[in-house]
Amino acid sequence: MKKKRWLLILALLAGLAAGCGRQAKTEGQTEGQMEGQDTPAADQEKNQGSQAQESDTEAENGQNGEASADGFSFADVADREFYFSSGAGGWYTVLYIHEDGSFDGHFQDSDLGVTGEGYPNGTLYCSDFTGQFTEPEKVDDMTYRFQIESIDYLRKGEEEIKYGVLYCYGDAYGLEGAEDLYLYLPGSEMAGLPEGYRSWVGYYDLESTEETELPFYGLYNEKADAGFSSSRPVNEPFLTPVWVSPIEREVSAAQAEADRLEEKLQNAAAQADMNELSGQIYAVWDDALNTIWDILKENKDEESMETLTEEERYWIRRKEETVQEAGAEVEGGSLYSLVVNSKAADLTRKRVYELAAEAGADPGIQLIYDGRYFDESIYQYWTGEITDASSMTYCEILINGVTDEKFDFRINELSAKTDKGPEILSGTARIRYDGREAVYEGEDVTLTFHFETDPEVFPKYLTVEGWDKLEGKTYMNNTIPGHESG
Repeated sequence: MKKKRWLLILALLAGLAAGCGRQAKTEGQTEGQMEGQDTPAADQEKNQGSQAQESDTEAENGQNGEASADGFSFADVADREFYFSSGAGGWYTVLYIHEDGSFDGHFQDSDLGVTGEGYPNGTLYCSDFTGQFTEPEKVDDMTYRFQIESIDYLRKGEEEIKYGVLYCYGDAYGLEGAEDLYLYLPGSEMAGLPEGYRSWVGYYDLESTEETELPFYGLYNEKADAGFSSSRPVNEPFLTPVWVSPIEREVSAAQAEADRLEEKLQNAAAQADMNELSGQIYAVWDDALNTIWDILKENKDEESMETLTEEERYWIRRKEETVQEAGAEVEGGSLYSLVVNSKAADLTRKRVYELAAEAGADPGIQLIYDGRYFDESIYQYWTGEITDASSMTYCEILINGVTDEKFDFRINELSAKTDKGPEILSGTARIRYDGREAVYEGEDVTLTFHFETDPEVFPKYLTVEGWDKLEGKTYMNNTIPGHESG
């Protein structure tokens, strides 16, 4: 299963979500069943530099980024996307222009503070649109002008509630009220561009940048004072379908509620209260898992869901086995409910984040699992590629007690033939960078644990820096429920 990101194609989104308009910008089974945004005006200063960073791959129109000898045509930008955003406020409009001057695109903006009966998770303003531009008219060697000949909005004026979010469909911010649109060619003198345009694409203060020429195609709606920058879409664009937003909100809400209950659990004195609170935390994550599953089932294609369903069934079986194994150590005791609930909650929380990443959401954290991480090179002996292991040793890293701030570890050096050997180090590592690293500062050595940062790879590998005995090797946890291999 890999994390996927999709282009916002109109055909995909029809019936899923489209735009929610405003006159000014504002943009909303149990696992076994398995079946205050900133305004654009305030964001202009925040945006300086954000769009400029996305142009580093743009050698637009020739080796030096200059216009072709024949001048500009819409075919020159048919392989690009034009993006208008604050860079900070979480809203955007994306526009695709085709060779014949037709265009399509998408706008969305969410406001978690606008809630009401039936939509406690906020409001999403969004818009899908198609249209036609007039033929470009040359203004000067680096500037062309055209107008919107026609524009159609899908489901404009409609509203609906889905996943506890109010969807409002309307206009696209950045294109509303457009009269003259200006297309600036790469190489345009920055100082000659309107200040209103430069403020949106990262070049408001010319004294703070060494660049003197525009490095990409620019699109400027003069009347709305809205500036778009261009880039070539990558294979897996960072833009995600509208239905991913409710998943992100579900994860955020579940994490907040679980954190609240966890604080009460840490302060509880009676075992009965601990047991009850741990069960409530598990229920929060189980509910979130089922909500996300319903959203995936409604929006992903049938083939993808068949594959994901098989993976989910397997994950459920392995999760239940892992929970039972944890409970067996305290079975019959007063801690039993606390232990099994906590283990189930931990695994379900991580599965929620995994499914969110599968949908294209950015989970914002790297998952860290407890368990045995072993030097995967030992596979060569286990599979028979290495036959003489009389003196071969390898290390294992045992991780447990994982929290958002730290985990405990023990490192053993084992004989390949017997899988036995002494402990060589133990301690507690402090987690940083949202789980992508953890650091242990000991008396004789400082270790840095690096966990998988690629969301397309299941988070079961780590590497270690700071000790020759551990460096240069990859350590794999092959007991993560649903992610075993080899």
